[in-house]
Amino acid sequence: MQRPAKHMQTPPSVQRSPPLFQCAYIDAYKTARHFLPLALFHRSSIREALSPGKAIPVHLERRRTPRFAFSASAEITDERENARTSSRVCDLSMQGCYLEMSNPFPEGTPVTVEIYKDSEFLEAHAVVAFREPSEGMGIRFDELQPYFASVLANWVKAAKNGTRKQPN
Repeated sequence: MQRPAKHMQTPPSVQRSPPLFQCAYIDAYKTARHFLPLALFHRSSIREALSPGKAIPVHLERRRTPRFAFSASAEITDERENARTSSRVCDLSMQGCYLEMSNPFPEGTPVTVEIYKDSEFLEAHAVVAFREPSEGMGIRFDELQPYFASVLANWVKAAKNGTRKQPN
């Protein structure tokens, strides 16, 4: 059997798509195992649901510890620029928190955060893990002195008895 002329052959990338069981991830979305039930609800076939660019955006949960609804005031200082701003903490975990603010700092910015709740406060060195323009930023605590670590543990324990915040 003769092969078609080279200029008439279909490029290798179009000839075959990988079997579904080999799909490890979908365009930076959740793994197929987590994504398929939602995708199939909105799409007519598995192949269409797994097509690049057709996936329904799903927020990846990258936190190592659960976060809990928490409300407190905060002062954040950009350690590079020495710029200070006020904010509100809306959720908290042992690894970090989310700060509501209209002008969040860029990702990777080293900050010092002071969180005030009732008669206690916490001070920590942290890094901006992610930002949502005009909404706020998530920070990851890098350095906590032992006293402040115990304050954080008490706050998380108290918040845990309240409502656990669900992933977005």
